[in-house]
Amino acid sequence: MKLITPIILLIIFSFSYVQAQTPGVAFINVNVVPMDRERILLKQTVIVKDGRILAIGPAEKIKLPKGTQRIDATGKYLMPGLADMHGHLTHRGPAMAYPLETFPLLLVAHGVTTLRNMVRLLGHPFAPATD
Repeated sequence: MKLITPIILLIIFSFSYVQAQTPGVAFINVNVVPMDRERILLKQTVIVKDGRILAIGPAEKIKLPKGTQRIDATGKYLMPGLADMHGHLTHRGPAMAYPLETFPLLLVAHGVTTLRNMVRLLGHPFAPATD
């Protein structure tokens, strides 16, 4: 048991070290949908590192840091993840048209990366009556 804690800590710190050492990723010639107003920024370069956007700008003007992984995104679109503010990950009604397990995959396939699950918990004031 005493050996498990140091091993777990070693694994955690190893992942953080590897993450810190990873070069960024650059999406080259991508069309960006910024969502601040109705527009599309054409032929942009977007540099992402450690889960954060470092730079966005015209593809011909952005200089890539050394070691950055390049992804040719010509003809592709990049936008923030969408949020579904009324989803149900639990189901108690009639059979559904698709298996419930595939619901999260369907969300991601359509750009939804955040879901507010509208679950009714027993004991909650709006929970269905149980007999």
